[in-house]
Amino acid sequence: GRGERTLRADAEPNLEPGKLVAPQMATDQKEAIPEGTSSIPVTDSMDLTASQAMRRRNVWYQGASDPKWDDVNTAWKLLQAEARGHRVFFEHLQIAEDGGYIEIGTKPELWYGSRYFSSVILFVFIFYNIYYIVETDLITIFGAGGDEEYLLTATLLAPILNHFDIDVGRNPQKIVSVVELLLMLGLIMKTLVNAIKAVASDGHRRWRAVAHICWDQLPELSIFSAMKCLQFVTPQQFFYDLNYILWYDYAHWKLVYHFITRPLTLIIGLDCFLIKYRMSFGFIATSTLNSKNVIGAVVLLNQVIGVVQVSRTIKTRLYRFVFGGEDGIMSHREKVRQYVWEAMIAQAIFQRYPMDKAIAMMLSWCD
Repeated sequence: GRGERTLRADAEPNLEPGKLVAPQMATDQKEAIPEGTSSIPVTDSMDLTASQAMRRRNVWYQGASDPKWDDVNTAWKLLQAEARGHRVFFEHLQIAEDGGYIEIGTKPELWYGSRYFSSVILFVFIFYNIYYIVETDLITIFGAGGDEEYLLTATLLAPILNHFDIDVGRNPQKIVSVVELLLMLGLIMKTLVNAIKAVASDGHRRWRAVAHICWDQLPELSIFSAMKCLQFVTPQQFFYDLNYILWYDYAHWKLVYHFITRPLTLIIGLDCFLIKYRMSFGFIATSTLNSKNVIGAVVLLNQVIGVVQVSRTIKTRLYRFVFGGEDGIMSHREKVRQYVWEAMIAQAIFQRYPMDKAIAMMLSWCD
């Protein structure tokens, strides 16, 4: 996955503690590499062949034979004896200067057959999610309707609307369905625009569009629903956004905006959940077991699970660690670096793998 592309560390049993070893390169490069070694030195005077790149690592493990790490009590005592500024935990850790670019197409661990299965499952969920949303929303918009169920927004707006002799009725359900369809249509249009860029453009625009489609928009379509607005009020995301404003991007209006919008988002998101659940009630509260009912229940479950964007949060934090520098703030120059890296990784995958493997790898690429 993408986590292997940047942070790498290898244990070499033949190394002395704290010592870097660079074996001399012979005429036959393989003879100069000790048995079991997973790294070779790279100099300006040598060419990095595919087999060498596959075995290359960007750093030797310094102190692999250090007995300090054999036992937690030993490690604790030895580190406690060190001065605070000299307590080293990650002597083996280094960020690859090329971001793992050279290993695309040469490192066998990057490809495995189950990527085909993951890609097919992704498209299955995209198809059924779109079908499920269209079917249930159209029934809600144009259907005769039934009993009026409670909604927070309707209860809060009823005193105002009744003052103008406006009957709330089933309007909130229809509004949510219309908005959900429009948002999904907008996401589909953005995906199609990027698909056109991927075909008609070149350079950074082309491969940046490919990365957007495979890593952002298609996964989003597989879990999209109106309930996704609840992601902003989950405790993890709420405090993550709050801490980001307080420590990385502080402004009074942003802090006020955060505390005003989140309660409103909770009210609207809860109503979206109630509406979506009631739409799916026919798939759930039935004694008939058939493919339509099971798929409807599975799609609803997938939408609920997709509310919490764990993968996106992890990706954001990982990028901030790798590209954001010591302060953890993504400046314009650091975002440019990230965008170009993503585009070049996408380009390398399609250049170094057959088309079917490249597509499967892009769609199953993970952090």
